[in-house]
Amino acid sequence: MRIIKELPPNIDQIDECFKVKHIPSILYTFGSEVYTLSDKPIPIWIMKHEEVHSARQFEYGRMLMEEMGMEPDKNEENSVGPVEWWKRYIDDPEFRLLEELVAHQVEWRVFGELHNRNERRLYLNAIAARLSNEMYGRMVSLSKAKILIKDKE
Repeated sequence: MRIIKELPPNIDQIDECFKVKHIPSILYTFGSEVYTLSDKPIPIWIMKHEEVHSARQFEYGRMLMEEMGMEPDKNEENSVGPVEWWKRYIDDPEFRLLEELVAHQVEWRVFGELHNRNERRLYLNAIAARLSNEMYGRMVSLSKAKILIKDKE
């Protein structure tokens, strides 16, 4: 995945819903590119989280094309997936929770493979707090987020 030091092409739609344009540390995956204004290195477990979003965006595009009876484009750069995935992500809180949950579970698994028990406990609190905060629309409580993230262990 390529990292681009700017805001994503759909930032106006994202910001209209989430009011995050002013937060430089946020990562946005759009297709095979990760957009961020931060200069900080991205840890491998966060990149794995973003790779989940990328793969699911392209898969979403393939699914939509098949539903319309069209042949999915083999060239992912031409995929409608990222555009349509983001539209649904912004408009549908249940879809957003599912997409974030899958990505957070992968992030948790990768972090866990590289860190000790105490570090994992602290990180679970941190990522559950992120999943349950207003950035994602407070879709789930902190305690429920911890349970859901650990569900794939």
